[in-house]
Amino acid sequence: MFAGHFPDHPIVPGAWMIAEAMKILNASTEMPFALRHIESIKFQRPVPPGTTLDLALTHKGPDRIDLQIFQGGEVVAEIRFRP
Repeated sequence: MFAGHFPDHPIVPGAWMIAEAMKILNASTEMPFALRHIESIKFQRPVPPGTTLDLALTHKGPDRIDLQIFQGGEVVAEIRFRP
């Protein structure tokens, strides 16, 4: 899965982190989420394969959700989207 990201220094692809976060959110809530519009994505630093990540979801009104992905208490990615 990570062979191309990058051979000498593997990292978790950002698209994979977002897809997995959405799967977890959909499995843990009564109302399914769908990414209809991503307003912004900011990747703070690379994440090595095998790393445990935590998620924090914040509703910012009916049409905006902020998602933060953490590694060891530090933010590694921030995504703002509309469901």
